Amino acid sequence: MREEIYDSTRRVECYRRIIAGLRNGDIALRLLDHLASLGFSEAALSN
Repeated sequence: MREEIYDSTRRVECYRRIIAGLRNGDIALRLLDHLASLGFSEAALSN
């Protein structure tokens, strides 16, 4: 239910599409993947 309220999954996907279009977006996406592997939630990544 909390996921539905804040919709962090959709926000993270939207941010990933925007970041992918940047010049060094691949580096930023790798950083997001690394943070997720360390246990950061999607809610934390979307803020």
